[in-house]
Amino acid sequence: MKEFVKLRTVFLLDFGWSFMLRLTQALIDGEQDPNIPLGFCDHLGLEQNTVKTYRSVEGHDPIQVVFNRRRKRSETFISGLDSPLQAIEADPGDLAFVAFSKEQYKMYMRTWRDQQGSDALGLLLWWCGLDPRDEQLRSRPWRRLTRVLGGEGESREAVRQLLVMRRDSARLDLLDRARPASHHVVDWPRGWRHTAVPMLIGGNYFGVTNGQAVRVALGVGGRKRSASAESVLQSRDGLVWWDCADDLTAEGSDQRVEEMVQQSVDSDCRVTPDWAKWIYAEQRARRIALCLDRSFAWRITTGSLGGDQPLASAFLTALQGLDGPSDEVEIGPPNTSGVKLYTRNAAGFSLAFSRAVRNGLLSIKSDPALGFAADYSGRPSQKGVNLVDVLS
Repeated sequence: MKEFVKLRTVFLLDFGWSFMLRLTQALIDGEQDPNIPLGFCDHLGLEQNTVKTYRSVEGHDPIQVVFNRRRKRSETFISGLDSPLQAIEADPGDLAFVAFSKEQYKMYMRTWRDQQGSDALGLLLWWCGLDPRDEQLRSRPWRRLTRVLGGEGESREAVRQLLVMRRDSARLDLLDRARPASHHVVDWPRGWRHTAVPMLIGGNYFGVTNGQAVRVALGVGGRKRSASAESVLQSRDGLVWWDCADDLTAEGSDQRVEEMVQQSVDSDCRVTPDWAKWIYAEQRARRIALCLDRSFAWRITTGSLGGDQPLASAFLTALQGLDGPSDEVEIGPPNTSGVKLYTRNAAGFSLAFSRAVRNGLLSIKSDPALGFAADYSGRPSQKGVNLVDVLS
């Protein structure tokens, strides 16, 4: 059964296990008999070189499942399906889910019209043999989808694990973009790139959240042409983001991100866990600086950085330890005109800080308008949205 469930075209509907067919005119006219996986014949308990007849529970003509096994190849197909398809006036592009139980069969039809105008969740339900217009199902889809895929569970992650087992990349993409009907989508605010609440996913990837969905930084530049146009976007500073409907807090989320990185960003443009730590600390420090409650203003002086750590590492540690308000506090968006291409690796932060120290850096502090300001000995102060902007 474990191997059978891995088949991408089998779904457990109310009547029993079904096999999915995407209808063509040739199938409807009887000019072609649809092939079915050998594993499905094994599930039905058919012996080699047999033909078994199944009666329709809906009063349609019977159909036959043919299982011919020869020395080097096997033929497994359904014969006579054209008659019930014509009786229900099926169209090319419809999905037919043919379910079997003992010596009977039942057809579940999902017409191409059912999915017109559907969102990602509706398409996922449609491709799994379920009604994309069922509002009750749309509000709580995970338990039913898990059952249809042959598993048990009540979460998005349970559905994901089954689709991963099937290596079903098309339905996985729909799952990543699916939002239940009861899930109220909060728009990303203006300036989200520099003000949204930061998060570290598995300690390896930097992301931001609007409280429900998550955007994860996959790289800086290098967005592949094959990257999903709907779920992968690029901000003005070159960061490539995965726009994920999930909150990415479940175990194994970093592995999901890694898969998206490989699919979406060229290898020399991908970011590292050390880079993620710097940009996470930067995003958090910027949010504190832009907080409308000015009591959280901060300053880090180079003279206070000591110990056994290199100065750049000591500065990162100090930045990570800043006290700040809760995530719900109101943040004012910075002026981001003239944003430059963002640094691609952790060394870019360390080198910029070391260079600034050699050039007389005295301190880095919060700036309520942009986020960061740096004071130098014998030189004008620098202000900017990003750390590297003020380290020169």
